[in-house]
Amino acid sequence: MSTQTDMAVNPSCPSFDEIRAKTLEDLGRRPCLWQVRVCDAILRGQDVISLAATGSGTRL
Repeated sequence: MSTQTDMAVNPSCPSFDEIRAKTLEDLGRRPCLWQVRVCDAILRGQDVISLAATGSGTRL
């Protein structure tokens, strides 16, 4: 999904670390990597479809 190149193209989007820190601050839980990637894609204006199995730790 995101790469360092993507960050250089759109520096106004937060980094993965910033997304994780804000989520921890607001929700009291740290998101897993796929949740951060989905958030990053949405903030960049991309369409996202995300599926996860029940019990896979998807809820924040």
